[in-house]
Amino acid sequence: MPFVPDPDLKWDLFVSYAHVDNAEGWVERFHKKLAVKLDMLGGRAGEIQIWRDPKLDEATLFDAVIKSRVQQSALFLALCSHGYRRSEYCRGEFDAFRQHFGDARLRVGDRSRIVRVRLHNIPYEELPGTDDRTGAFDFFSAVGDDPIGTPLEIDSPAFRDKVDHLSKIVYRILDDMRKPPPPPPAPPSTRTVFLAEVCDTQRKARERLASDLAPHGLTVAARIPPPFPAAEHASAVRSTLAGCKLVVHLFDAWSDNPIQGRDDTTYGQEQLRLAQELKLPQLIWISQRVPLGPTASSESADAGWIAFLKQLESAKRDEDQYRIVRCPPSELASLVAARVGEAPPPPPLPGEAPAVLLDTHERDHLVAFDVCKALLSSGVRPDLIAQQEGPGQNTALFAERLRQARGLIVLFGRASEEWVRARLDEGRKLMVTSPGGLRFCGVLMAPPNEGKNQAAFEHPLFKTHVIDIRQGLNPDALGSVLQGLGVR
Repeated sequence: MPFVPDPDLKWDLFVSYAHVDNAEGWVERFHKKLAVKLDMLGGRAGEIQIWRDPKLDEATLFDAVIKSRVQQSALFLALCSHGYRRSEYCRGEFDAFRQHFGDARLRVGDRSRIVRVRLHNIPYEELPGTDDRTGAFDFFSAVGDDPIGTPLEIDSPAFRDKVDHLSKIVYRILDDMRKPPPPPPAPPSTRTVFLAEVCDTQRKARERLASDLAPHGLTVAARIPPPFPAAEHASAVRSTLAGCKLVVHLFDAWSDNPIQGRDDTTYGQEQLRLAQELKLPQLIWISQRVPLGPTASSESADAGWIAFLKQLESAKRDEDQYRIVRCPPSELASLVAARVGEAPPPPPLPGEAPAVLLDTHERDHLVAFDVCKALLSSGVRPDLIAQQEGPGQNTALFAERLRQARGLIVLFGRASEEWVRARLDEGRKLMVTSPGGLRFCGVLMAPPNEGKNQAAFEHPLFKTHVIDIRQGLNPDALGSVLQGLGVR
């Protein structure tokens, strides 16, 4: 049974080669080296099935048996040489694989199921299947102005490096083919947001923002993952943006990765341009550590990227086209929601519990997201508010959101005790000025475990529930919240 669990497949890799290239055993030894590397990556000897015709000679005819083995292979590896180009037999193998699977089934993610290895310095446009725009793995050396080159010596360090790289790519494609197909994308809604590609320093921030947008009723479009050739990238982005309301960029002092085959443009820059082309509104967040003043100097070596950001900020533009913000990250989700436009509240479901405002410091963000999911699973609609500054900041926003809630929960994890008390005091004041609104007030004690005093939040006039989830958020942990709201 092959490594790829497909009932229509019997082989994981079909090696297509010309007889002349194995005259001194080069192909046979290449086959063995590649098989060993794949076994090591897979963790089991012989699990990844490779087929190569060992009896191939100049008189061999391409027959039905070989054709069936080509069509029952997950990947096709072509050892491209001058002999390969002249071989009708090799051309028959290549055409049989390609015609059997068709263009739609020749890709696994952003990689092709046809893997090409160059044994000679053959121009790319003369390789088989050039129109699929995939590259090739070079296993030849050329000294000086040698236009042909010679295959690498099997025991040379250069060969070992090349076969190591090739085996990792082949294994990655096979491993991806083992995974179940992804579910079909959800139909686009008028509240879908596209989060553009970011540099490495903003990847975690992008993930947090995607989580923060869910309580606002916003859907995040599927990420367009590089590496991706320019044409495929543009096509995928246009298709995704067609169902989006807003494009959000998180820019730092360093650029993201350049587009495959285009060193002058990054994926983030191209996604910004495509959104402009489609006349979609964009929100551009630029980190506060990026120096954009006219005389500011940057320690970053990415001077070209800083110049690009300065040009964005200084350009004349319509605010509906794109808007630049430089706020703390904790405020970004609210700004995105405001830019999209607040959605009308959904009609109440039978037995639906009232909303609870979950107040959290930015440092307790991940725990807050888990609490939101737990509340939703219990039928309680959470409203998440997060801040980075001192406890007295965003008071007006906090009061406005609290007036719309039936309960207040302040998360006490990595935030200071002073911060938690200040937020509770704001909630208690509102309970006095707007009696009958809030029915529940509580503190959720989250990890880390040390230095927390439950008695610190007691109040002579107001009952404050203290809920301890430091040992884990189990289904019954939020029972007192539901009971206080009258749900249980």
